[in-house]
Amino acid sequence: MITRTARLPLAIQLLLRFRNPLLLLLVAASIVLGFTGDVASMAIILLVLLASVTLDFVQEHRANRAVERLQATIAATVSVRRDAAMRSLSIADIVAGDVVALQAGDVVPADGRVLEATGLVVDESALTGESFPVEKATHAGPERFRTGWFVESMATQVLVVFVIRTRRNSLASRPHPLLAATSIAVVALALALPYLPFADLLGFVPLPLPFLAMLLALVAVYLVLAQYARRAFLRWTAKRYAPRHALRVT
Repeated sequence: MITRTARLPLAIQLLLRFRNPLLLLLVAASIVLGFTGDVASMAIILLVLLASVTLDFVQEHRANRAVERLQATIAATVSVRRDAAMRSLSIADIVAGDVVALQAGDVVPADGRVLEATGLVVDESALTGESFPVEKATHAGPERFRTGWFVESMATQVLVVFVIRTRRNSLASRPHPLLAATSIAVVALALALPYLPFADLLGFVPLPLPFLAMLLALVAVYLVLAQYARRAFLRWTAKRYAPRHALRVT
């Protein structure tokens, strides 16, 4: 986000005006005239330079004050979700971690990552010089990939126990209460962990509902395939290692 720098004292700002090489050259020439005995010319040159710099400084200072007063009357505000509530805040009050809601015609107040967007285009001509608006879309960052991989892995590794724990139909057989309670607790913790306050310490981010629904669908497909693979394996082992009896005809 663009922030205003601290303003220097007026005396220092006035002295910094003399950094102009042309002004320094005129000051040096006037000093030389003074050493040659032409004190009147030196005084006239220095007075003209001082008056010119002072007039230019006063005019610019008044213009800057007028711009500041105008900006104060039309301070830009944005809609920010903070503490689970939407509120209107000044751009200067935005901090890292705020979720900004933008609508058509709004100004992007700071650098950030697009979480959800529908047909979002941004005018970046002031930054890049590009005359056409640039389309923005939601991209799954490394944090979302890491979070989704963790949730999916925990869910599949725990729930697959229900598939391979018995030779009978896993849906018809009743699991041990301790196994069922432990598995449900682990899956619930994996689903809730990205939404806890300390999730950012682990590198996790909250998952959007469509993304979470896709992960649960993948887990369901994985469990169905594991169920069919278990049945096929049991049938193959039953045929291969079934006892064989041979009778000798006499």
